[in-house]
Amino acid sequence: TDTNISFTSNMQLHHTGGLMKSAVKPWNGITLLANSGNQVQATVVAFHENMTTGLDPSYDVGALSSGSFRLYTDLVTDKQGIEFAIQSLPENSYETLEVPVGLNLPQGGNVSFKADGIILPEGVYPILEDRQLKVKTMLKTVADAYTVSVPAQTAGIGRFYLSFGNL
Repeated sequence: TDTNISFTSNMQLHHTGGLMKSAVKPWNGITLLANSGNQVQATVVAFHENMTTGLDPSYDVGALSSGSFRLYTDLVTDKQGIEFAIQSLPENSYETLEVPVGLNLPQGGNVSFKADGIILPEGVYPILEDRQLKVKTMLKTVADAYTVSVPAQTAGIGRFYLSFGNL
């Protein structure tokens, strides 16, 4: 059987530099990193207009338990007691948010927090708060860090919080 296939110029995809352009705007957000020894853990906080401070199914993603050293967040409201690897929050409410950050480091020791992949509005920066030591550290760039020694059996939320604004 004979089959004819024809392509028109309307079916062509044009791209430059090897990367295809998209009309979809990336979500604002950050990746919070914790480094202890030679291990690094990460959790993501993202922002979008359709998200809430509670559970957003398919957008808030629980962390897979892998190893004893873990970094995660809990929901801002309607706490679930779930370790979230990704938390999605409402856009344009940066200054009112306090995100509980969980750290599990059973052996204790030094841990260093940094922010990477920062996409936030001008003048809005991630701020890590250590409520036990009453220290707030602005994490404007990946070079900015907060390093602290935590005791053995460190686990859970309550000591560290992530907020957004400008000190």
